[in-house]
Amino acid sequence: MPKPDMPTTSSSLSPAGSILQLKIRLLGVSPMVWRRVLVPESYSLRELHGVIQVAMGWESLHLFEFRIRAVRYGSSDICTQLPDKTLDRFWVPQERQVRLRL
Repeated sequence: MPKPDMPTTSSSLSPAGSILQLKIRLLGVSPMVWRRVLVPESYSLRELHGVIQVAMGWESLHLFEFRIRAVRYGSSDICTQLPDKTLDRFWVPQERQVRLRL
């Protein structure tokens, strides 16, 4: 039986949303460290930051930044744009890799 906190079909999602599968890799680390996560496209970058923190076992003790199409989103101390934009605003074709710098 599926776990209740893990949606398995699109019918369990909000009508306007779908699930994004993201592979998160740490650059410059050997051996390679990566996690695969599933998040609703309605999540904001702030919520994605929280998912990454949990997936990596981190405690959110540092400032964070996402760079998407030359715009910096993240902690207000270091970025001009707040991370409240939802992932569905950054349209990415299926099966395309996009590098988000953390």
